Amino acid sequence: MQEGPLSRPTKAAYGIGAAALGLAIMIARIADAVLDPVIGQVSDNWRSRWGRRHPFMYLSALPITISYFLMWHPPLGWLDQAMFLYLIAIAMVIRTFIAMFEIPSAETRCDQAAGTAMTHCRKARRPARPQARIAALTQRG
Repeated sequence: MQEGPLSRPTKAAYGIGAAALGLAIMIARIADAVLDPVIGQVSDNWRSRWGRRHPFMYLSALPITISYFLMWHPPLGWLDQAMFLYLIAIAMVIRTFIAMFEIPSAETRCDQAAGTAMTHCRKARRPARPQARIAALTQRG
């Protein structure tokens, strides 16, 4: 198996190979895919004196910092299996707290844009369709 750019530092820090690294990242991303809609639903229905979305953004800043520190400073002397489980856990924690920040912040930007141009958020969420744009430009001329 060919080594990628993260293989050597991960092997040096965690003692696991590229396949285990890929599996750990895949597990964390699947958990993230399950948790993202939950975080979005909770932040949509949240009510507090700081607003619906800001508490999630405020509460996630410090855990993101701590979890990144723990990711790049793993415990020493653990077995490979324990390090693999540690990597999965820390990757899931990082992805969860990043989602707690990013999902509400994206909705906050769209909420603020609603007063001026709601099309801004619709365009940001819609994938680009270059064929439709080209067709619209050619029909004008």
